Amino acid sequence: MESSLQTMPAFWPVFGLVLVSLVLFGLAYNKLTTYLERTGRDRGFVSLLVAAGAAVTILATGLLIGLVNALIVLACFAASGAPMMIGSIKRYVDARAADEKAARQMVKEALDESPSPSRQE
Repeated sequence: MESSLQTMPAFWPVFGLVLVSLVLFGLAYNKLTTYLERTGRDRGFVSLLVAAGAAVTILATGLLIGLVNALIVLACFAASGAPMMIGSIKRYVDARAADEKAARQMVKEALDESPSPSRQE
């Protein structure tokens, strides 16, 4: 069943333009993501990369469904995704803190076990 939007003469060319634009965006975004993964800069922030990609897609649909409708969908995605993104980043930060604490503890134990100049015979 077609909506009245799909029967508008300009819909299909705009739809095609949106699809081509999103494919080009996807190719460029993939290059960015590859670079971030290769350099380790994506660690702990993959959810933000996913959210940014989804936001671009949703906003691009504004050309098809109207900006207000696209913003409504974006707000709904933000409402469901924000707790996951915040949780993901918190887990990453907590894991980094735990790793740093463990590293400090290992150094402290190694220093405590090594003979000090005053204890050497």
